[in-house]
Amino acid sequence: MRTLRVWHGCSAPERLAPICAGGFRAASGERRAGVDQYGKGCYFARDAALAARYAARLSEEAAAALAEHPARIVGARCVLLALFAAGDVAEGSHDRPRPLRIPGLPSGRRFDTMADRADDPSIVVATAEAQAYPAYIVCFE
Repeated sequence: MRTLRVWHGCSAPERLAPICAGGFRAASGERRAGVDQYGKGCYFARDAALAARYAARLSEEAAAALAEHPARIVGARCVLLALFAAGDVAEGSHDRPRPLRIPGLPSGRRFDTMADRADDPSIVVATAEAQAYPAYIVCFE
C-alpha cells in the first residue's frame, strides 16, 4: 500500500476544524458541478499550488476554531497536508462516480482510489473516509 503526502484546499473555511477533529468525509451525497471530474469522493492534489486554488480566506470565527492566537491568521488561506493510503489506483471519470472493479479478480473488488492518471497522479480521489488523515494545516498569505 502506497502512502502519499497530498494537499487539500478547503473552500469552506468553517470545515477546517471539523476535518482536523474528525477526518475527511470522503463521499458526499450530492454532486457538484465541476467538482466530481474524476468520480465521487474527497479530492487531494500532489502539488500544494493546486490545492491552494481551492483555499478560502479564514474568517474570524474559523480562525478562532483553529488557533490559539486567531488574529494572526484571520484573512489567511489554509490548506491541509494529509497522509493518503492510495492502494490500487485507476483513472477516474465523471461518468463513473464509483471506482471500477479490478479486472481479473474473482472477488469483484474495486480500485481503492480514482485519479486523473493511474500511473503518476497529480489529483487523487479518496473513495473511503479512512483513506486520508489530516496531518497539518498550512496557512499562508
